[in-house]
Amino acid sequence: LHADGRPVGEVTSGLLGPTIDKPVAMGYLPPQLAVAGMRVEAIVRGKPVLMEVSAMPFVPNRYYRGPAA
Repeated sequence: LHADGRPVGEVTSGLLGPTIDKPVAMGYLPPQLAVAGMRVEAIVRGKPVLMEVSAMPFVPNRYYRGPAA
């Protein structure tokens, strides 16, 4: 939901983040709202929950890809 309460996107996947003990979701927003740091509300089990748009992946990759070819 946008700050004024109108629907603006759709959640495609969500769960409780085990390391932060907060909801984490992935979904679609219009480009003007899909900016890192933008705050929106998601409806979680019928209740509004404040969410913040983040770039994916949520954590940096730390695996070794091997030498560049």
